[in-house]
Amino acid sequence: MKTNPNLRLQELLQAFLDGHDQSKQQAGFLEGHLIECFYDDEAFQDLLGALACYQPGGGDFLYDEAALLPLVTAALKEVKKRLAASS
Repeated sequence: MKTNPNLRLQELLQAFLDGHDQSKQQAGFLEGHLIECFYDDEAFQDLLGALACYQPGGGDFLYDEAALLPLVTAALKEVKKRLAASS
């Protein structure tokens, strides 16, 4: 049985918000899931762009954890809204 893409996205976003794993690799998994399942979805475009420029600790022209958190929070809110509407 295939996992609902919204549920998987919710798990990835929540893990990032909870601080369990904010590594570049984990951000890459999140970015990959967004590309695979939500590439044309306008609701996630800002987050997708930020993930492409994410580096823990930041740097020149890069997003750090603090800069990414509001985008992750907004995306999680959208996913929860969609899950509630589909149940």
